[in-house]
Amino acid sequence: MSLRDGTATPYVASLFVVPYPSDVGFAIDRLVTAFFSVFRGMNGGDTSRNHFSFTSIAGGPSKALPESFANVIQFDPLVIPNAAFENYVRENHIDLAVVLDEQPASHLIGYLKGLGIKCVVSYWGAPISGPSGGLRRLLKRAHLGLARRRRVDALIFESRAMASLAISGRGCPPSMLDIVPTGTDPRRFSPTTQKHYVHEQFNIDRRRLVVVFAGHVHERKGIGTLVDAAAILARDRQRSDLFFLVCGDRNQEAAPYLERLRAYGVESAVHFAGYRSDIAMILAHSDIGVIPSTGWDSFPMSALDMAAAGLPIVGSRLGGLPETIADGETGLLATTGDPNDLADKIELFADNADLRHAFGSRGRERIQQQYTLEIQSQRLQEVLWRRFRGAVRTGADEP
Repeated sequence: MSLRDGTATPYVASLFVVPYPSDVGFAIDRLVTAFFSVFRGMNGGDTSRNHFSFTSIAGGPSKALPESFANVIQFDPLVIPNAAFENYVRENHIDLAVVLDEQPASHLIGYLKGLGIKCVVSYWGAPISGPSGGLRRLLKRAHLGLARRRRVDALIFESRAMASLAISGRGCPPSMLDIVPTGTDPRRFSPTTQKHYVHEQFNIDRRRLVVVFAGHVHERKGIGTLVDAAAILARDRQRSDLFFLVCGDRNQEAAPYLERLRAYGVESAVHFAGYRSDIAMILAHSDIGVIPSTGWDSFPMSALDMAAAGLPIVGSRLGGLPETIADGETGLLATTGDPNDLADKIELFADNADLRHAFGSRGRERIQQQYTLEIQSQRLQEVLWRRFRGAVRTGADEP
């Protein structure tokens, strides 16, 4: 509902502010696609009121948006004011802005509201803060209360774990927060009984079970722990029946881990496959999913994709992973940063095909019931409409 002209109309021109280039890829593309669907749903299927900004569009249009979609502008939130952006917002009557990973009160929020945007929401896929002590938290809360014109109307988090940091670390009141888990497409990610694609692609003996990781190859994702666990299984426990496939490395990110594997003498146990466009096929033809994060994880899409593909998952007990993986039902949680525990959990699945099937089946059913893209989109629409109407009412009440 837009009240710009004083009457209620069933639409709202919405902008998703992405503080990354249009070609960044990975999870950002999934969020762009999600908000395209959300904004379209809020406007009865009309996409003409959908708008997106990226810090740079030099790399070409976002692959996450339809090829013919043109409502995109280049805007770097770190470089304001921006006359072209200001004209764009006013000409398109933007009333709702969703900003990715923006603090509860900031110069950018004040800038957007100063352009006449009625409701500004910050969507968080990362930790908003570390925990803060009592006095520091009270000071942050007081600052947030005073920063009225530079304060977001709401914060959306993907998991309870991330939302709790906004309360304990930033002093945000619970009334300011919403939790909307991410979703996946169980039609795209689906299981198969014919486990041959990965073996053929990477020339693997079909008798070997494939343990797959898909995501950023960064230290916080626990790749070092994964390599250590693979070495424990291959060298110390003589598990030649396991093959570890790591998907997502770019720009020589795998180099230090390859050196580590060579030092262990188990180079053939782990393969770094790079950034893959066939990840749905890879997951469907793998046997066990692994997410060994040691830094943080919000509500990782990789866990949803793996579960939708019917994989049992071994993940770390940190962040939002215990929310994406039902421990003892759809996967097993291992002690964060402990390669021996990670190896134990992987080996448990490796030794029991019935257990793999049972956990994988329950994981897919859980996705279909709770974590599809359609469910995510509907939840986001409901939150944004509620927050938008609240912001409009508050604005109307102010002098």
